[in-house]
Amino acid sequence: MFSTPDSDNSTGNSEVQYEPLCRWFSLAEIESVTNNFDDKSVIGTGGFGKVYKGFIDGGATTVAVKRLNSESKQGAEEFWMEVRMLSELRHAHLVALVGYCNEGEEMILVYEYIANGTLAHHLYKGGGRGADGNYGYSLTWEQRLNICIGAARGLDYLHTGTEQSFIHRDVKTTNILLDERWVAKISDFGLSKYTASQSQTHVSTAVKGTFGYLDPDYFLTQRLTTKSDVYAFGVVMLEVLCGRPAVDTRLEEEQISLVFWVKQCIQEGSLYHIIDPSLRSQISPDSLKCFVELTSNCLHDRPPRRPTMAEVATSLENALALQRRGIVTENNDHRLGPTKKKRHPFSVKNWIESIQNALPNTIEFRVGLPQANASSYSAAMSGNGEFPARGNHAPDHRNT
Repeated sequence: MFSTPDSDNSTGNSEVQYEPLCRWFSLAEIESVTNNFDDKSVIGTGGFGKVYKGFIDGGATTVAVKRLNSESKQGAEEFWMEVRMLSELRHAHLVALVGYCNEGEEMILVYEYIANGTLAHHLYKGGGRGADGNYGYSLTWEQRLNICIGAARGLDYLHTGTEQSFIHRDVKTTNILLDERWVAKISDFGLSKYTASQSQTHVSTAVKGTFGYLDPDYFLTQRLTTKSDVYAFGVVMLEVLCGRPAVDTRLEEEQISLVFWVKQCIQEGSLYHIIDPSLRSQISPDSLKCFVELTSNCLHDRPPRRPTMAEVATSLENALALQRRGIVTENNDHRLGPTKKKRHPFSVKNWIESIQNALPNTIEFRVGLPQANASSYSAAMSGNGEFPARGNHAPDHRNT
């Protein structure tokens, strides 16, 4: 039996007691699995420490072993939160926790091995690996939609799948892993919070998260809700569409924050220019319209106006259906798919025009705060905030 203090919950120091339901590993077992933490086994690094690839059960099972170092900002509270959540929650779109080790000063988590690494890696951190094993492969629009659908289902399960409601609080592309079949799995639950019951609408807690993904309402009020995850997922959807990170300090000031840059482009009627070049002329205009409208709704500045994650998943399924109804030929002409008897070919020029026509000026990204708070929030979205936020670095579990 062990307990986890809720140290940053301003409503009081409540304690949750529970029995871990996953496997406990001795330190000797972990050392054997990782060949005594051999650097040759490292498959990812981050502010928490290193992730090692290892084998258990006589080599029958491949695992990822995450070892927290003493200098990590993640401590015992985050460690036990992850053990607790992933011991109790099992879902096809949540990464599975195999076990843990807390011997001595060590805090080690053992996960299922996720072969294709993070979504971020395949969007903008070096490119993907195709079926032939070679790099340079780019995720198709259909693949991206399917990944978003899977991640949305995982978050919906966190929000509504149990008697309590779990809020992830750190939704981002580096925390969405992809298995060998490109199935999305939500990971890293160290910052997560939970409500006492489904009827509890929010958790009052200090602001934590990652620059670029922070819900402006949570930033202002310190009231964390499931709609905070929805906002962050809206940022993820923009990354999927644009193929760039939420914050990129290498760019000019007006482009550092992805959300603010996209908002500006939409206001100027230049949405086409923000689309990942590898996707241009590939996306059905109707699918794009559905996707952008949904993203806009997720990023609404008023949380009640944002959809639930169940509604997000349903809308994404609609975007996928619209994409399959209209496909791209080998010559990059856009036409209706085989389900339609009549075909209407489009040139790339007409495709660009159809994109503009499909997205009326009524689509707005209502991102903002009262003027007194706008500058501090803009700094947070651009990576210059001073509250306890996390960076965009996370382990890459890809198969090396």
